[in-house]
Amino acid sequence: MGKKFLSLCLCACLLVLGGCTKTELSAPPPSSAPASSQVSEAAPEEEAVTLTPEEIEKANEAFASVRYGDNTRYASEISCFFTSEYTDVRDLDFEEFLRYCPAQTAVGCIEVEEYDDVMAAAKEGEYPGLEGYEDILGMGTESSPAAADTIIPVHRFKKEDISALLKKYADITVDDLKDTSQVMYLEKYDSFYNFTSDFAPGTFQCEKGWKEGDMYRFVSEEYGKELVIEKAGEDYFIRSFTAIEGGES
Repeated sequence: MGKKFLSLCLCACLLVLGGCTKTELSAPPPSSAPASSQVSEAAPEEEAVTLTPEEIEKANEAFASVRYGDNTRYASEISCFFTSEYTDVRDLDFEEFLRYCPAQTAVGCIEVEEYDDVMAAAKEGEYPGLEGYEDILGMGTESSPAAADTIIPVHRFKKEDISALLKKYADITVDDLKDTSQVMYLEKYDSFYNFTSDFAPGTFQCEKGWKEGDMYRFVSEEYGKELVIEKAGEDYFIRSFTAIEGGES
């Protein structure tokens, strides 16, 4: 099921790398090694090959956080992976991952039962995006959750859709994540929910990078981050996204 998520934008980059000679480099910044269970069996260390400016440009096209279509803009799928830091992709912050995730649908006014179930669950916990809606939710009042109607925006994330997105970019599913407890989940609908109303997807644009065996390391001093991607067969998967020493977050 894993798809070559960089194949369109990095194809030329990887083809060039496959035939290039190794380049003398200054020592690259310390690599954030992914968890051993996420990486192929250890192979002999290979000298790092630096990426050219043209290859970095192609990579940044793939890493773009915003896409455009039908006179609107929306967060790209890959932007979700740039909203938290992790040395193992299974440790990503799921709450932040879903905050602006495009794999969502709105719970509308015609879906009264589901909307009321979400509002009832919201009364029982604290969730981001609900600040200021305490009276509508009936928190500490006699108000009915149903009275909120669709004043509060409710975003639905089908578990199967999120697993498909994770599988595409990281070769994991929701069940592989270490912690999803900070996001509302209703088993009745097999869906997660959030209430985000603004727009600020995760961003990452690299200035340099290296290829080391099957690992591709992309570094941004501007963002203070390093992205590690592993080539697995014909596919490319995100393994880690970490802060670099001396970088600006």
